[in-house]
Amino acid sequence: MNDKLYDLVEKMYIEFSGRIGTLEKGQKELQLTIENNVSEKIKTLYDDRVEIKESLACINSKLDNMAKVDENHELRIRVLEGGKQAV
Repeated sequence: MNDKLYDLVEKMYIEFSGRIGTLEKGQKELQLTIENNVSEKIKTLYDDRVEIKESLACINSKLDNMAKVDENHELRIRVLEGGKQAV
């Protein structure tokens, strides 16, 4: 009986060892996929974010400049309309 029990335990150990090896291999493949694909996509998103931030800064600068020009034009119009003093 002990030999049969030992054989059964040995077979179970061999089967579980094979399955654990398969799981470890799958885990490594999944980790590589995540590192290669997901990391690259995150880097791309970060690069896009930086580009968008720079574009927004440029747009804000242009809007600020346009607001100053508009304010200057308003003052000139007031002066031309009757010499009213600017506020």
